[in-house]
Amino acid sequence: MNEIIESLPGIKRGDTLKMSWSLPLDFADLISTVLVQINQSNGDEIEDLTVALVGDTETHRVWSISATAIQTKTWPIKTLLFDIKHIAVDGSVI
Repeated sequence: MNEIIESLPGIKRGDTLKMSWSLPLDFADLISTVLVQINQSNGDEIEDLTVALVGDTETHRVWSISATAIQTKTWPIKTLLFDIKHIAVDGSVI
């Protein structure tokens, strides 16, 4: 399965999480849906996060995710991973 997995150090249980990323418009135009999960390093899912489309710049499309302190307070105390999936119109993960 094609996945983009990124680790974000420095977030602690009970912190507010905010993250954004961008992709070039030529690539971003192929994407119909973005899904983000927080997972344990063994692959067990912790939580699905809501993805917001922030908008376009001249050259890039920008998305963001966030989690409240209430949400992160329930996350286990260990290294967690983001699993970010960009899904094309045909359903394939790109």
